[in-house]
Amino acid sequence: MSIRTAATGRRLARLVGGPAIHRIGVVAVALAAAGAASAQQGHTIGNAIAVHGDVLVMSHGDMAPKTLAEGDQVFEGDHIETGKGARVRLLLEDGSLVQVGGASVIDLEWVLYAPALDSRNVILSMPGGVVRFVVEQLVPRSSFEVKTQTAITSAQATDWIISARPEATAVLALDGEILVENVRPDVVGSVHLGPGWGTLVKPGEPPADAKNWPADRREAYIRRTELP
Repeated sequence: MSIRTAATGRRLARLVGGPAIHRIGVVAVALAAAGAASAQQGHTIGNAIAVHGDVLVMSHGDMAPKTLAEGDQVFEGDHIETGKGARVRLLLEDGSLVQVGGASVIDLEWVLYAPALDSRNVILSMPGGVVRFVVEQLVPRSSFEVKTQTAITSAQATDWIISARPEATAVLALDGEILVENVRPDVVGSVHLGPGWGTLVKPGEPPADAKNWPADRREAYIRRTELP
């Protein structure tokens, strides 16, 4: 698998608004300082580093959703919803970036980051909407998976966008390489996507043949997750 980690790192640095290492260090300090206070909510996995519009989050133990504001921590198991035209940018503790577009839903199901053990395993779920992921490579044992109603994507280091609807999931790779399969394990077939290539996954079907998306289509998907 050919993965351009240097390019991915530069993309992440631009998206978070500064050197990725510096921003990650700031987040790490904040997480350590607030760890005890948030213990009742579960494992802290990152922060919302930019919010535009109405964004709601529900954590374990919450009776109702609450507003997610810039600087707020996010926790394993959080359910996040954005309103129409809203955006939220999450920086996870491993340096991965999750940028959620408007009218979207994402569940932070499982995040295990253990740098001392050279391990990073992430499972996120997207019931619907559009989300961009920028993931830096750690070690071969690491994994980063995103599930929708029809597809599952997996990567070690890359930059990609998922647009999920009940009738189909569109996947576009912007950098690196990702594996796309149907979310149902009994559906045989998969595709590998390189930069600029995309596919569509329908219920009960293997991913469609990969196609090189035209620049205007790629830019339209990127704009759907960008913050003003």
